[in-house]
Amino acid sequence: MNSGKLNRKLNEVKKGDLRTQFKVATANYLRNGVLRQAIGRQLVEHLRAILPGAKNNVPIRVGAFRSKDDEVDINTLFDDRGWFWAFPRVQGDELEFFHPKTPSDFVRSEWGIDEPHPLRSDRVEIASLDVMLVPGLAFDRHLNRLGRGRGYYDRALKSFKGLKIGVASVEQIASDELPCDPHDAGVDLVVTDKYVLRRMVA
Repeated sequence: MNSGKLNRKLNEVKKGDLRTQFKVATANYLRNGVLRQAIGRQLVEHLRAILPGAKNNVPIRVGAFRSKDDEVDINTLFDDRGWFWAFPRVQGDELEFFHPKTPSDFVRSEWGIDEPHPLRSDRVEIASLDVMLVPGLAFDRHLNRLGRGRGYYDRALKSFKGLKIGVASVEQIASDELPCDPHDAGVDLVVTDKYVLRRMVA
């Protein structure tokens, strides 16, 4: 086995262990329902402060995601019509984005994710989006991301030219650098309920 394949195999073992670790840490952090709501409000407040405002009265187009039951709940953010929201739907091996016509035009996927109903939503090209909000199980201070292992966001972000914002709680920030492979896509900054991580400029 060559060194590249060996490194990828070792990384997958490390990533599997880290996924379990961060799932447990996040579940413990969000265990209290009242505290979970407060954490969500703080994160939404920070996102509102970070997201670019409208240009020439035209709303910024944001690729977003509906929070899963085991994530910090940021869904109240999408009540704000100051931005144009588009949400992902898994189509084969790729993510496609849609703008729901009403807030109720979502269906629960097999992964427990609320996805826009394709017949009650308008399709949006990823290239037309200005910003992408990116979920993850963990991020590190180098802005690397650990996803759930299916690679949908890695593939979508490789060709995305806009601003990539990781969304996480403070319990999802790794103290050490996360293992990365060439296909793994990082972000430009990470917004948490306590602080914002930005790329350091040398």
